[in-house]
Amino acid sequence: MAFSKWDHHADILANYDIAIFPRRGYDIDASTLPPNVTLLNTPFYDISSTDIRQRIAQGLPIGALVPATVEQMVMEKYGNDRREPANG
Repeated sequence: MAFSKWDHHADILANYDIAIFPRRGYDIDASTLPPNVTLLNTPFYDISSTDIRQRIAQGLPIGALVPATVEQMVMEKYGNDRREPANG
C-alpha cells in the first residue's frame, strides 16, 4: 500500500477505519495491512482517484464515477483548481 503518499496519512491510519477496493495490477496481501484497514472483496473498478482528479482538471464530468455526495466533496476540494484567471 502507498499510504505514505496520502496527505496526512499518519493521522488517517491512526484515527480512521479504511476500506480498500482491489485494483488490477495491484496485488495486496490482506495479512500485511494494519488492523483498521480492510481489503474489500468486490469486482474491479477501472478508475482511480488520479483519473478523477485529471477529469476535474480537464473540466470533464465525474458524476458517473462517484456517488453524488462524493462528487460534491471532491468538487469542493479539487474543482476550484479550474478557476479562470482574473482579468487585469
